[in-house]
Amino acid sequence: MIRVLLLFLMAMLVAIALLLKTKAKGIAQVAGSEQAKISIEKLFKSFSISLIILAILGLVFVYFNSKATALIYIAIIMLTSAFYSISLAKQIDSK
Repeated sequence: MIRVLLLFLMAMLVAIALLLKTKAKGIAQVAGSEQAKISIEKLFKSFSISLIILAILGLVFVYFNSKATALIYIAIIMLTSAFYSISLAKQIDSK
C-alpha cells in the first residue's frame, strides 16, 4: 500500500513539475515589473527541476517500502516546497 501511494505521489510531482515548466511564463504574469516576472519564471523552472529530482529520488524510497522512509520522503518534499514558497513570497514582496 505504501508503494502505491508513493508512486501516486511521484506521479503528482512529475505532473506539477511539467505544468510549472510549461506554464511558468503565464503564472509569472501576476508579478508587477518585468524584472520580477523574469525572476519568478526562473524560480518556477528551478522548482520544477527539483520536483522531478524528488520524483526520481522517490524510486529509492519505494524500494525500501517502510513507513519511516515514506515519512522521511514526504518531509523532504515538504521542506523543498516550503523553501520555494518562502523564496516566491520574498520575490513577490520585493516588487
